[in-house]
Amino acid sequence: MNIQNLIQQMHDAQNEKEKERIKEKVKSQFDALNDLEKEEVKKAFIASWDETLKHTKKQLDEIDLKLEMMEVSEYINFSKIAENYFGKSKYWLYQRISQWNVNGKPAKFTDEERKKLSFALHDIGEKLENTSFKIA
Repeated sequence: MNIQNLIQQMHDAQNEKEKERIKEKVKSQFDALNDLEKEEVKKAFIASWDETLKHTKKQLDEIDLKLEMMEVSEYINFSKIAENYFGKSKYWLYQRISQWNVNGKPAKFTDEERKKLSFALHDIGEKLENTSFKIA
């Protein structure tokens, strides 16, 4: 029983009738297994589902980053952030924020780069706060 294949079939189903047919096929195949095989299938399904959830969460995190950066983009200078904190061009930063395709795949921040971007925004925020206290 190939869990990934069955999940993909369910995902690709065009209508409820097709989904029901696939469910019956899965149930029939599962019922034919012995108890040990059923446990293995359950473990494989859970592992597959966990992997799908991790992938989905990662995609949502990228979307959230883009939305958050759009919110502050009119107040900060991406060119200076790219140059001063990453040693890169503003295009490099825009590619990652917007997930533009670079060499055929979406550009993304590494975990380390996300931390560095977070630090940069925090650092800029502290500078703004310090300046606001000085002029008050």
